[in-house]
This record gives sequence, C-alpha cells and structure tokens, in this order.
Amino acid sequence: MIMDCIKCGGEMEKGFIIDGNQSMNFQQRWHPGEPEKGMKVFGMDLNKEVISASSFDSTKLLDVNTWVCKECGFMEQFADIKK
Repeated sequence: MIMDCIKCGGEMEKGFIIDGNQSMNFQQRWHPGEPEKGMKVFGMDLNKEVISASSFDSTKLLDVNTWVCKECGFMEQFADIKK
C-alpha cells in the first residue's frame, strides 16, 4: 500500500509505535471504551500511568499501525481490522 501525506503530499512510510516497559516491548494496541485507571505500588498512586489488566478484554485488542511522512513528519495511525 502506498500513501501520500495529507499535509504536504510527501511519501508516507508504514511502521509501528513500541509500547512497553524496561524489560519488554510490544506493538501499540487499541481497545474500545474508556480505561479503568488505578493502581498503588509501594504506597505510590499510579492512577494516571497504569491501566489495570482486569479492565480490558484482550480479545478486543487491535494492533495499531502508524504511518509517518518522510518529508514533514506528520503521523497517521490506523487500527489493523482483522476480517
């Protein structure tokens, strides 16, 4: 698939955004709805940084592909809809 940038008309390149932590990296994924945030670790409130694993259904996750313009840096993201 070839895409042109909607901002400048430049060539877009397909890639992905890495999502992970210090020990593991994954492709970014999308889930419908609002996240249920909230977790305390060693007494610290990580409400804005951690999404509880019990708050989402892993069967609804979609990989997110990102296209970046080689000319201006504009990025577009699309969910990988599996049919």
